[in-house]
Amino acid sequence: MIKLAFKGVMLLLLSFWMTGTSYGQTPGKSGDFTTRITDGPLTFCNPIYLPQGNERARRAGEPVVVLFKDEYYLFITGGGGYWTSPNLRDWTYINSPSFPRGVPSAVTDGKTMYACGMNAKGVFATTDPKSGVWKEVGTLDSDRYGDANIFIDDDGRFYMYWGWSQILPFQVVELDPKTFKEKGESKVLIFGNYKEHGFETRRAEDVIFPYFTHRPYFPEESPWIEGPWMTKHNGKYYLQYAAIGLEFLSYSHGVYVSDSPMGPFEYSQHNPLTFKTTGYLPGAGHGSTFKDKNGQFWTICMIPAWYGGRGGGEIVLFPTAVDAEGVMHSNTAFGDYPQYYPGIKENAVD
Repeated sequence: MIKLAFKGVMLLLLSFWMTGTSYGQTPGKSGDFTTRITDGPLTFCNPIYLPQGNERARRAGEPVVVLFKDEYYLFITGGGGYWTSPNLRDWTYINSPSFPRGVPSAVTDGKTMYACGMNAKGVFATTDPKSGVWKEVGTLDSDRYGDANIFIDDDGRFYMYWGWSQILPFQVVELDPKTFKEKGESKVLIFGNYKEHGFETRRAEDVIFPYFTHRPYFPEESPWIEGPWMTKHNGKYYLQYAAIGLEFLSYSHGVYVSDSPMGPFEYSQHNPLTFKTTGYLPGAGHGSTFKDKNGQFWTICMIPAWYGGRGGGEIVLFPTAVDAEGVMHSNTAFGDYPQYYPGIKENAVD
């Protein structure tokens, strides 16, 4: 008991020190790194707090973060609005009836921001997302792009990635940048693979809340894969996916890597990317990976939550990086504890 009490006091002191409004030494300030937040609070605890008027946005799923004109924009499923922040700490809600509904895809070429919703044909754009006004600029060929993810490459070419199924694969097709119609044939990229990827196994004992109450879960089932997200870094294409379902403790992100946006893709040597099965906030799936203003990676994820007798989701943030060998990795070890906001600690993943 004495040892447990001592550990509790030490954790409390550590938390108090990290959440202070000032400190003697800047956690990271060397090279091109710039400290982005100098006033308190300097730390956050997951899940991310998102105000919406006088209420907290309780249901927050499938998060996408885009850095556009020196401002961060955060989109979640539901439509009708989104958030903006200068520092990933102070969020302001933007009401936007014209923003597409459903699971969001949002991307920018630096001048314009584009967006679409899952299983919908409309593509919308804006050059001023703070206004909340979006205009339809194109129509997709299909309304069957499950968990649609539009990606714009450095050469200005547009691609559509999609996949949301227990049996169907992730696919990709190039899009015309003006009409958003398909160019050429689509390509099959990846399938779920529980026989070789252990974290994709659907174990009944990992279920937090069952979506299927009419039958049990079996480990021999094919994993549910969803939420394609493309990140390009140093000429490599990192195809992120979520498995195996929000209702599982083991809800996670995995990554495949390629030299081309159309593949072929190889399973990364470091998987899963985000994985957290213990603590107060288990789960770490269906989100996006982005660079902050210092060029450091972060992965924002959806986690299981329980509200009013039904399952739902909240969002969490983890530091991520790509090592010298081109391997993307994240750190969820301190997901239940205070962490520095982005832009405070250099090499946050360490």
